[in-house]
Amino acid sequence: MIVRPLVLLLATAACTAPSPVAWQGCPKTPDLECSTTTVPVDWDRPGGRSITLDVARLKATDPDKRIGVVLFNPGGPGASGISALARAKSAFAGLRTRFDVVTWDPRGTLLAKAPSCVDGPVSDAPADRADYERKAKDNAALVARCRDTDPELFDHSDSASQARDMDQIRKALGEDTISYFGQSYGGVFGVTYARLFPGRLRAMALDGIINHTADNAALEAMMQTTNQRAFTEFAARHPREAAAWRDLLTRAPIPVKGAPKPLSYNAFDLQNAAYTLLIDNAKHAELAAAINQARQGDATLFAARAGQRKFWTPAFGLATQCADGFRYENYDDYAVSAEREKRTAPDFPTFRSGYQASTCAGFPVPTRNPRGPLSTAKLPPLLGVSGLVNQPETQDVIRRVPNSTMLPIQKWAHVLYQHDPAARDQVDHYFTG
Repeated sequence: MIVRPLVLLLATAACTAPSPVAWQGCPKTPDLECSTTTVPVDWDRPGGRSITLDVARLKATDPDKRIGVVLFNPGGPGASGISALARAKSAFAGLRTRFDVVTWDPRGTLLAKAPSCVDGPVSDAPADRADYERKAKDNAALVARCRDTDPELFDHSDSASQARDMDQIRKALGEDTISYFGQSYGGVFGVTYARLFPGRLRAMALDGIINHTADNAALEAMMQTTNQRAFTEFAARHPREAAAWRDLLTRAPIPVKGAPKPLSYNAFDLQNAAYTLLIDNAKHAELAAAINQARQGDATLFAARAGQRKFWTPAFGLATQCADGFRYENYDDYAVSAEREKRTAPDFPTFRSGYQASTCAGFPVPTRNPRGPLSTAKLPPLLGVSGLVNQPETQDVIRRVPNSTMLPIQKWAHVLYQHDPAARDQVDHYFTG
């Protein structure tokens, strides 16, 4: 298959004020209406090259009582909002009686058309300075293969560029203000939009989000404490396997006997594979089984989580994530975080710091959208909902805006709206109230 560079696939006409959205039926998704809008690749050069973003909506079912638009993003970063909305359309049935629920496919979906952008750095925890520098060099080469498909778009995939895209969508919809609903990394989009366009937000609900207001030390402390809490709960149910897990971290690497070519999982790989099982009580038996198999010298059940290979992060997502400041400046910065993690989460001692170090080390684009506080002067009260996985991060953002409300739900879950009626009712009531 011949893959044409993305630069040939994207519009090059100058971007002017957006035309009104012209809705038509989505060919593959009943109930959704589809359209497009045009945005500049570089918002500092609005007359330069432009790209076309796909937009979709669930139209309000009670037009006489319609309030406005809820703009929805499911996270990723770079995940298709249209696919997510199509999968979750039944969950939005109540909200769409009063609102058009609108979403879009962000810039990362354009980059993801290139196979080299679906590939990316392998996650691992650097062992020392030399290992960190070697990882940075390898990452730079991997990421460059994605960036070379469209350097200008890659360099402008940070969340500040995405937030300006969101405001272009608002203008194209003819709305003076929008309500925003962000899940997971969609919280970074929302917080960035709130910084840039506070007067354009009617309301904002955030569900199990990634925190873009806290610095590395504060954010990592939240995440690491949560990981250790999850392991403590697992250990209470599976004490024998918990003890075996601690032994595995010292014995690793463990061979992956079911892999198609020679492969072993080191301590970081085991933590990475165990994480999604750890934070879901319903999967604790699966985690226990993987530990028991690894005790016998085979990490195949762990490696099954990544398709019998090492875990990696697609470069199209890193184009946003690393440019948003989720990175270390150098090895010394990483080393401080790594030592702190060993103290905070002794049973998951390298997971968070190792992931951040191994994904963004060597990243070729500077931080374009740095983390920082919210100016709350023009913001409406926010709503936060979260299960235990991202509860501290979500709560930390919500508490920064006066008169905001946080609904903490005491179960292990990342995002809630599509699966938890109490969270869904709270979000719907907040937007319509």
